[in-house]
Amino acid sequence: MNAAAESVIVDRLAGNPLAIYDATWQLLHWIPLFAATFGDPTVRGAGDRNVLIRQFLGELPRVRQTAAELTTRFSPRSAITHRYDVERLSQPVPP
Repeated sequence: MNAAAESVIVDRLAGNPLAIYDATWQLLHWIPLFAATFGDPTVRGAGDRNVLIRQFLGELPRVRQTAAELTTRFSPRSAITHRYDVERLSQPVPP
């Protein structure tokens, strides 16, 4: 992407936390709203701004949890039983 195209995109989306990445997910450009929302990218060196690598290293968890939530055991089945009537769901569907 050339600088003129980047400038147009940034100008049109300035009210959003905007960042521009290359094809390898290396952070190229960001606006102050992005830094305020996701953290200041300048804290990391230019070589450490690859989102894909950080995601696989576990540095970008999608879910924010408190310390208590991290220590609580969770099973998908318990979530289902709280959300749905398991007895009703275990019955065969009438024809």
